[in-house]
Amino acid sequence: MQHLLKTSLLIFLFHFNFTVFSQPLLKQKNEQIKAELKNNLNDTTRILKLQTLSLYYVKKPGEEKADLDSSYVFAREADFLSRKVNYNKGKWMSLILYSQLFREGNNLPKGIRELKKAFVIAYKNNIVWLKGEAYLELTNYYDFNKTECLIRLKIIEKAYKAFKKGGSKKQIADILLYYGDHYFYLGNFKAALQKYNEAKDLYETIGNKDQMQNLFSHMSKAYSKIGLYTEAVKYSLQSIKIGEQNKDIFFLTSDYTNLALSYYKMQNYELALNYHKKAFDYSLERYSQEVSPFSNASYIIKDLINLGREKEAKEFFSTTVKNLKVNNYKDQIALQICYIAFFDNIKRYSISNKACNKLIELKKTHRNNLPDVINLGINNNIVAHLFKIKNYELAAEYLNNNIKLGKSIKDIDMIITGHMMKFKLDSATGNYISAISHLRKYEKAKDSIFNDVKFYQISNLQIKYETEKKDKNIHVLTNQSELQKVKINNDKIIKIVAGVILILLLIITILIFRSYKNKKESNEKLQAGKVDI
Repeated sequence: MQHLLKTSLLIFLFHFNFTVFSQPLLKQKNEQIKAELKNNLNDTTRILKLQTLSLYYVKKPGEEKADLDSSYVFAREADFLSRKVNYNKGKWMSLILYSQLFREGNNLPKGIRELKKAFVIAYKNNIVWLKGEAYLELTNYYDFNKTECLIRLKIIEKAYKAFKKGGSKKQIADILLYYGDHYFYLGNFKAALQKYNEAKDLYETIGNKDQMQNLFSHMSKAYSKIGLYTEAVKYSLQSIKIGEQNKDIFFLTSDYTNLALSYYKMQNYELALNYHKKAFDYSLERYSQEVSPFSNASYIIKDLINLGREKEAKEFFSTTVKNLKVNNYKDQIALQICYIAFFDNIKRYSISNKACNKLIELKKTHRNNLPDVINLGINNNIVAHLFKIKNYELAAEYLNNNIKLGKSIKDIDMIITGHMMKFKLDSATGNYISAISHLRKYEKAKDSIFNDVKFYQISNLQIKYETEKKDKNIHVLTNQSELQKVKINNDKIIKIVAGVILILLLIITILIFRSYKNKKESNEKLQAGKVDI
């Protein structure tokens, strides 16, 4: 059952720690723009920089009033200057910014009013890039439950089509990344990877590196979910390399967590422990509502237990975890999981049972704020503990809900874990026919993910082969074209040389003819002189 608790912890925290969607402007870039605004800039450049700063503060992780106030100040200044110099693009983008500001400030009616203005202008004047920006902002007025997430996808498709018609390559790449994130959230990891790879190709084509850390981070998560752990590690390391240069703690915490989770899935607990500690240390540097250390703390405990270092796990739990400040209900949930992980392992079930009951209460209280993927992880932790204390009836109730939920969002990890838990639960309660059925389903699900991984790898190889073949054909055609050019040039040279030789021959012939004529005339004169004599 230890393996089941380990897996459920992994799944819960993997989702709970998931940083959704586009990466905001880096802090050092923000400071650079502020410094540039002190210089004499032309009006349009100043407007664009002011709007970039406004976006930085409105997209900054967390919901601090001071950030929204700063965003509003920069947006208003940009709007005022745009109207003063009659810069239409600046005026129209101000509407999108105001929509974001009012929405983030929970004034949805005002936000929608500003967004409608942008739509009216975009459609009246057929401004496709503005349509794209307006649709992109519209997605944020919908939630992340499955029904509304599907609505968001339809709106994203409209934004994508608009940017394809009149947006920049960066806007297209950004919307592809955003597209992929929604597919990931819905559990369609292959579709997510397809969008991520398209975005990656575009970013590399235009040489834009602003979103690469965010992109690699999300690619790592998607590869991990389909079982391609080596690819997950590869992209985590690439993301971390960029992150270490930028020193953005928020994203470094997420990246090191992703890397640790990939090693955890491969049961390389030594490396998992190393990177969970790094993520934990980074989270302490920016310990607030934005970054919580509790998720990585629970993994450090599990890594140490899996490595047989229970004494260190006990020391870490007693001296570090117990002294961490709890900021919100998410911290409370992760803290209860720490208690369950530690005390179940040392068989202090009275304490872990108390933590489990508190976890159930937290789940009920905050059910409206917990997406399906979070509920799955919480339920798995509850089931694992209930199994430990042999409360099979209640465990079966939570487990059946989880199996249904796992199927609804097509989460392979959840489906596999659910069937294995059900097999063990049915075996323990003597329901052997059902146990055998779930064991078969477990094996079938494992085979399915193995085949999917192989299919994905083969598909990628095929795409790579076709691309290389296409590139080779282009190379051959290019070479043939070059050879043709050389041949044409050579023909020209031959013609020129032939022409020059022909002219030279003509000149020589004329000279010979003249020489012959002169000699003949000279001989005739000489002959006439002889006759006279």
